[in-house]
Amino acid sequence: MNNLQKVAKNVSVLLVSQVITYFFLFLTAMYSARYLGAANFGILSLATAITSFFSVFGDLGLQTLAIREIAKDKSSAPRYIANVNLMRLIFSSAAFILIIVFTHIMGYPQQTIHVVYILWSATVIQLFSLLYYSVFQANERMELVAAGQITNSLVTLAGVLLAINFNLDLIGFAFVYVISNTVVLLYCIALTLPFPHTSFRYYTAGVFRFDKVFWKSTLTESWPFALQSFFVMVYYYIDTIILSKTSGDEVVGWYNAAYKLSSVPLFINVAFNATLLPLMSRLSISSPEILKTTFSRYFKYMMLLSIPIGVGTVMLSGRFITQIYGPGFTAATTALQVLIWATVFIFLNGCYTPLLYSLNKQVLGTKITLIAAIFNLVLNIILIPMFSYLAASYVKSITELLVLVIAYPLTLKLGYALSLKSVGMDFLKIALSSAIMGVFIWYFTDLNLLLLVPAAALIYFAASFLLRFYDRHDIDSVMQIISLVTGRNSERGAQ
Repeated sequence: MNNLQKVAKNVSVLLVSQVITYFFLFLTAMYSARYLGAANFGILSLATAITSFFSVFGDLGLQTLAIREIAKDKSSAPRYIANVNLMRLIFSSAAFILIIVFTHIMGYPQQTIHVVYILWSATVIQLFSLLYYSVFQANERMELVAAGQITNSLVTLAGVLLAINFNLDLIGFAFVYVISNTVVLLYCIALTLPFPHTSFRYYTAGVFRFDKVFWKSTLTESWPFALQSFFVMVYYYIDTIILSKTSGDEVVGWYNAAYKLSSVPLFINVAFNATLLPLMSRLSISSPEILKTTFSRYFKYMMLLSIPIGVGTVMLSGRFITQIYGPGFTAATTALQVLIWATVFIFLNGCYTPLLYSLNKQVLGTKITLIAAIFNLVLNIILIPMFSYLAASYVKSITELLVLVIAYPLTLKLGYALSLKSVGMDFLKIALSSAIMGVFIWYFTDLNLLLLVPAAALIYFAASFLLRFYDRHDIDSVMQIISLVTGRNSERGAQ
């Protein structure tokens, strides 16, 4: 099997695992919200936001660095594992102290604090599991990573269903995450046996190690990754934390229910990025002109997929919310109508991620994230106290639009700007097709969702076909993607 076929195999495995994992996580959120109600679901969502935010201090960018360095030299894995294990233990303990101080300064109720503490223990266990993932990735065993992700989401879903069956309270729900992450950690430890440089006998011989030179050099290299992760956490979780103090647990529950539902389509974006990054990286060296074409086509496809998702969700948001979460979450309907456009913009600005990475311009991505995080933070601080969760929804969408606006001139300087005329023509065809779909949804609005949604999608794609949205280049580009995933005709895709 050649290198490209290995990439294709790994990408295919990750694509499947993403779909399965997102499905299980969606079911977990749905059952949890319906059982717990808006207020308790809000507390659980707040605890997740807080522990995710402080996980940056428990990791400090070591995960990303470990993947890169172990991949370069697999024999360095024992040294990395032992030293980073000790770092994680120390940094996680320090982060826990920060969490204790933070939760008490914020004046959260005891129940909320207890849930935060429980979820933090689950997060720490997960941090150790992620270190083992870096070993699997370095050994090009992506199926082991995929299996771990699926196992985690499946065990969590099973735990939630058992918690509901036994009528457990919020604390019981929080322990589900500890159990699921512990299962995955044991799975990771067991799977270290096949690797010659990371056998279990090594860990039993020396789980922790303090190497002063290693610590200094590693932390010097890892801090940029930690900084970018910090910006991302501010960007994604600060709104929930602010809402918890200004609007209460029930509002946090409404907002996060809408946010989780609006994020469901993003597995498509994740899958495309994972598929195209190897191809675009190769083209950046061998065929820059074809890279330009690939990027423009990718943007075109993401418009094609995302805009009707936005239109359809706006029209059916009330039915989605009540049928998935129940009548107690009706107030989340407007938030979903707004947040779905954040998802649309993520589809579009996500096209720039594999382009910048393939051109070795990751620093530009960090700068964009910094600007977005500051913008998001300032607007949320100002607007959430006045307009509650609706402000958080609008700020999220506007921030994603800002990222899209910033990315365009940056790629213009790199010589990879999109043709505004071409984008405009594509947008008009997509808008008209979406309008035709919208009329269909409005006319058959009482039809069962399991029939209405696929029928509306069929109407949309038929309309876009009749409007001649697709051309020969689109077909060729799709064939290139398929050849990458299947591993067939790979050489032609690189020409």
